[in-house]
Amino acid sequence: MGYIFCVQTELRRATDASALAGAELTHDPVTGLANRHHLLALLHHRITSADRNPLALVGLWVDELPKLAGMRGDRAAERVVREVGQRLQARLRSPDVLGRFDESGFLALLGSEAPPSQLTEIAERLRGEVAFPVEVDNGLASFTASVAVASITSRRTSIQK
Repeated sequence: MGYIFCVQTELRRATDASALAGAELTHDPVTGLANRHHLLALLHHRITSADRNPLALVGLWVDELPKLAGMRGDRAAERVVREVGQRLQARLRSPDVLGRFDESGFLALLGSEAPPSQLTEIAERLRGEVAFPVEVDNGLASFTASVAVASITSRRTSIQK
């Protein structure tokens, strides 16, 4: 009976380690959001799938974050990135995917066929989340953000004779 228990324990540990390793490959360790590699894989899948649905992309970069890291260290910058990621995630719908795209940037994949004016409103709301103060080194710091928006519609070109 002891042998079976040991095997079950080892299998459980291996499964847990495998899941942890998988999360490390697909998620950013600072924010817990999807990482760049995973975001690009999801984007590729959504663009190339047979039942391609409309898709909007919102890229958001926290301005001056590298400067903060240089002045106050990586921990301060990581705190800002973590806080901004949480704020942005709270503003998105559950089917939307938010991830950390690079050191200071996030990318949101939105399942939406919204007109450009509505996408701009969404982007501005997300930009507003960055403007709220974040606690850094026992003080508050505010940031601005640069935003980019793109959309891919489901309309397909048809060729008729």
